[in-house]
Amino acid sequence: MVQVQIQRRNPLRQQAQNELLLQAYQMAAQAGAYFPLTTLFELLQTDGKEKILPALRQAEEIPRLLAKAHAENEDLRGMCQRASQLMKEDSAGQDELMELVAKLLREKEQLTRENQTLQATEEDRRREENGDEPRKGEK
Repeated sequence: MVQVQIQRRNPLRQQAQNELLLQAYQMAAQAGAYFPLTTLFELLQTDGKEKILPALRQAEEIPRLLAKAHAENEDLRGMCQRASQLMKEDSAGQDELMELVAKLLREKEQLTRENQTLQATEEDRRREENGDEPRKGEK
């Protein structure tokens, strides 16, 4: 199959623009500024970036989900401490205790689902990197 592409830009100009973007990325990294790799690859003018972008987006999503799970875990820890405190107090706190227990159970179910999603996403990424077949029921 023959592929014909029209060159709209001067290759030297494209190269200069790409080098400028790479320098901006390096400067941001040295300054500790946030400059996502997805943004860099979206701006770069290069062949094959469409294959790289989905993996980069997925890789950037995992830390965000982990941070969210960590924050929810801290909330659960606080609720557990409050539940423990209520158990030590008299029976007047039993209604609040029951509400906390119910909320803890709901949060645990949500975290379990999110953890399963994270594990499946990571497994999919590993399979894709290794060139393995997708899990059953996919693609």
